[in-house]
Amino acid sequence: MSIVDNFKNAWKITKDAFGLLGKDKDLLTPLVVALIINLALFVLALLFFFITLPNAGVAFYVIGLIFLLLTTFVTTFFGAALTWMIYEVYNKKDTHLGRGMKIAFKNFLDIIWYTIVTFLISLLVGMLRSKDNNQNFIAVILKNVFAGIIEKAWDILRHFILPSMILSSNNFGQAFKEIPKLKNHLPETLVGGFAFDLVLGPIHFIEFLVCLAIGFLLSLISVFAGLVVGIGLFVLLLILTNLVYQYVKVSYFTLMYIDLKKKLKEPLLKL
Repeated sequence: MSIVDNFKNAWKITKDAFGLLGKDKDLLTPLVVALIINLALFVLALLFFFITLPNAGVAFYVIGLIFLLLTTFVTTFFGAALTWMIYEVYNKKDTHLGRGMKIAFKNFLDIIWYTIVTFLISLLVGMLRSKDNNQNFIAVILKNVFAGIIEKAWDILRHFILPSMILSSNNFGQAFKEIPKLKNHLPETLVGGFAFDLVLGPIHFIEFLVCLAIGFLLSLISVFAGLVVGIGLFVLLLILTNLVYQYVKVSYFTLMYIDLKKKLKEPLLKL
């Protein structure tokens, strides 16, 4: 395939991702459940933090690390469930959350390993971005650039590794060994890794402007109503937009993986 054909293929995969969501709205269910669980974990984290307030310095870091680890696991587990559900809808099968969770539980150990690696990389990126007053400006810039490269590289690789674990008979280590196959779909990989992130910011900015305008118009009648509606609507749009963003990201890489395996004539798991 030429580079032009690769980018056409990336566009087709993107359209297919949205098309599958149009066929089965249940594909958003895993992400909604993950969001609810992570919000509950956030509330618990705040509760434990206030309980341990006398030792807030130590508690803040311990609770923060536990929260990050648990939310990473929840996001990964339901991402795995979503990956299988996408595979079923792609193959014109009915799907539901239970079927996706069943497959996720079958890959539980691999999801644990995936979570640990993601957690450790998140810690590394956070350490690189942490401020150090003893470092000069250039060193700080270089550290942040390096952190960004690591973060983006793992973001791309983890979205590829997940369908490799769920749709093939690969464990976490074997899924890693499939990474070199990405060279066959490099333009598609770059689209999945960068394009959706690039459009997310402008979309949020447009949402902010719309909510600001609505809030301003309502404030002419009631300032309180304008604030409540404007802020509430903006938060709601942020949640909905990020749910769709997460779905498209997982769906895109799942469909890209299916496309890659087909072109390499390598088998996927049977439904």
